[in-house]
Amino acid sequence: LEAQNGTLSIVIDGGGCGVSRKIALKPEWKWVSLSMKMKTENLKPGKDGWRNGRLAMRFHDKNGKGTGPWPEVFGFSGNTPLRDCVRLYEIPAGAAMLEVSPANFGVSGRVEFKEMKLEPVSDLKQLKLDADSPDGSPKAKLWDAADAFRIVTPTRETICLNGLWNFFPVRKAADAAAVPQTGAGWGWFKVPGIWPGMGWGDNQPGDNSAIVLSPFVSAGFNPAKLNTAWYRRTVAVPADWKGRTVSLDISMLQTCAQIYVDGKRAGELYYPGGKVDLTAAIKPGTTQELALLVSAKNDEAVGSVFMAPGRLVKTSGKIKNRGITGDMFLTAEPRRAAISDVHVITSWRAEKITCDVGIEHAEPGTYRLEAEIFDGGSRVLSFRSRPFSVKDGAKFRRKFSKKWLAPKLWDIDTPENLYTAKVRLVRKDGAVADEFFPQTFGFREFWCEGRNFMLNGSVIHLRSTAVSSVLEGAARASREVLEQVMRRAKAMGFNHLISYNYSFAPGVVGYQESLYREAAKAGVLMSLSMPHPAHFNWALNTPEEWKRYLEQSEFLIRRFQNNPAIVLYAATHNAAGYFADQSPLKLDGIYSPDGDAPNKERRQALLAGELIGGLDPTRPVYHHESGNLGDVMTLNCYLNWVPAQERSDWLEHWEKEGVKPLMLVEWGLPHTPSWSSFRGPAFIYSGDAKVVQCIWLNEYNAALFGERTYATSPGKEKAYRTQEHVSTGNKPVHYIQIFPYRPATLPVCAEMADDNFRSMRARGLSGLLPWDFSLFCKRTGKTYNGPWKSRFENLKQPGIVPDTARGGGTWLEDLNTEYEPTELGAAGLKWLKEKIAWIAGKPGDFTEKGHNFRPGETVRKQVMIVND
Repeated sequence: LEAQNGTLSIVIDGGGCGVSRKIALKPEWKWVSLSMKMKTENLKPGKDGWRNGRLAMRFHDKNGKGTGPWPEVFGFSGNTPLRDCVRLYEIPAGAAMLEVSPANFGVSGRVEFKEMKLEPVSDLKQLKLDADSPDGSPKAKLWDAADAFRIVTPTRETICLNGLWNFFPVRKAADAAAVPQTGAGWGWFKVPGIWPGMGWGDNQPGDNSAIVLSPFVSAGFNPAKLNTAWYRRTVAVPADWKGRTVSLDISMLQTCAQIYVDGKRAGELYYPGGKVDLTAAIKPGTTQELALLVSAKNDEAVGSVFMAPGRLVKTSGKIKNRGITGDMFLTAEPRRAAISDVHVITSWRAEKITCDVGIEHAEPGTYRLEAEIFDGGSRVLSFRSRPFSVKDGAKFRRKFSKKWLAPKLWDIDTPENLYTAKVRLVRKDGAVADEFFPQTFGFREFWCEGRNFMLNGSVIHLRSTAVSSVLEGAARASREVLEQVMRRAKAMGFNHLISYNYSFAPGVVGYQESLYREAAKAGVLMSLSMPHPAHFNWALNTPEEWKRYLEQSEFLIRRFQNNPAIVLYAATHNAAGYFADQSPLKLDGIYSPDGDAPNKERRQALLAGELIGGLDPTRPVYHHESGNLGDVMTLNCYLNWVPAQERSDWLEHWEKEGVKPLMLVEWGLPHTPSWSSFRGPAFIYSGDAKVVQCIWLNEYNAALFGERTYATSPGKEKAYRTQEHVSTGNKPVHYIQIFPYRPATLPVCAEMADDNFRSMRARGLSGLLPWDFSLFCKRTGKTYNGPWKSRFENLKQPGIVPDTARGGGTWLEDLNTEYEPTELGAAGLKWLKEKIAWIAGKPGDFTEKGHNFRPGETVRKQVMIVND
């Protein structure tokens, strides 16, 4: 033991020993603050969780009986560096003394407690409860809008409010009643950012965004239980915003926010976000405090705060993406006669450009619309609408067009071909009522023609894969990772991505913009997932649910309507299929299972497609895994153990008779669960699929590889021993518990892909997304999970900036990690390139594989070339 400068240092060498001291507490003390440094060396823990090196603590009443909950103490094992340990402990009612016990409760090893200090606290003002900013910058610099992203036109301006904000977790209902005072325990968090602690394994998707709190405040804080929090910052409102409508615009809110200006309620906003008018509370030319009370779902702390509690999310499940997960802007626009949005529609077939303009708050009178198109800094086109009359201020849309075929087309090979549209609303006297923000667009047209997709007059076949970045936190949704995703996808031969959010519901997505921005830059086509009718009670035929669906769909469409990479809308995922939808003789776009009337799900899907198409008729709508429904046929095509030759001929009828594009939005190679003995009826990954089952590696593989299938290996033996261990006595198990041995499944998938991919492409398949796509490559380098190297850069720009990297995942998303093709990748990826060729079967039967011939026999083969 060593005492110095009012602190105590203790070293305990060896397990099962420690010292103890009881400290009398005075009635006026309310808290006890602890500060010390602590490290362990080779400390082997015991069986119980508390058997490690720790500073044990317990409050006792005057009779020596323990009172209050056990304090959350510091405890470590193994080898840990010297670390600062600071915490504040509230003294429970009736406590008369505090027992402190530095100890090594482990088996062996060494623990050091250095500069240990306990101090009584009667008033929290004695402590510094607010945390310093994580990058050390003063608030004035962090919240200075001078270096923030902004867009200015003669009539409007928008300023990006992204960056580090003050952050205050709400732990009790009283904390939500008013904006907490400075000194109450404010920390820091980024906008946009995703609250940590939820999702798969309770560590994602927010595990790459850090909540920074004072150590006095962080004790006992569990971010997984966080439902409500305050955000706070100041903003200098430009003086020239006087007389304009000032709005707060959030591109994604999970899921509701009460907005305060200078401590007073000024508005509220609900999922999925959008604009809220703050004009009445804004004082141009002054610096004002902006605070938001954000909640993930309804609870006692917020239920009485919001003016429209019926719009609060009510669920017993987890909201995986929580907080302000999208970009935030403060926007000033004309108070009367304003443009709400501009959709630039380009037609290669009609050689025409159209501006579809939303207009709101227009006073009665005569107006016209004008547009200028720029290539870089050069104006290349200008056109205007005919004059039109407005009778009231209701929101409406107006289109105007010009015959024009752009000399530079946006295409997957020329994504740099972009133009800018400037659109103005002009009064009868020539005065400009509003000039909207410049809109970047690509001149391109995508449509369905017979069984083909068309892009700018050429047939295009979609070679697809899926990306889950919008589901999986800040790192995966960052610009850097998504630049890599696009680069690697193109290098592997993919030209189209779907997002792995199979719905658009509260908590599903985090940050979306980077995915679609980077796709447009790289020339990778995208499908945009739309709201799912299931989340609207399968009742789109009712006015209430139709209105809700319309609002959420329009919110999505208007955000991304000028992104040239988005060519398809994806809806009604995995809900509108039917019996025998994979039957090869019914794959033509003519057969329909609906008879006189579709079932409820298919009726609702058609209503959803009708609504989406009404908002944007320029992009086809498909219903993921619905067979023949709407603009496109789509299938989750899992043929299990159909032989390779039949798979290659599966689309023969569609090739000859098909009248619609066919997308295999999930194609089983076969899919890995095909090696299980389980065959339903429950979905194999669901909780209901805990059944008696086993893996049949040899039984299925022997049909393809014969006797060599039965060769054993240490890995194969381990797989069977694992199965024996978890399922002895016909014990029900989940498939994931007996997951197959990859070296035994990949050769089969490789054999199938080597034949099937080229054959399906030769038949002109409109879209192919091989499932288990993560198995195409394997990691050869180390994955990185440390601090994000540029975590404090570009915070005031649109985009999400993580605090830590997230390694692992697929070969697409694992940042800067080296990969190489697996056996499956080597066999299949070569057939996903733009141009492929091979020696095929005889004329009239290109999948024929005859290879044994007699001397003197004529051999007929053909060279097959596919050029995309």
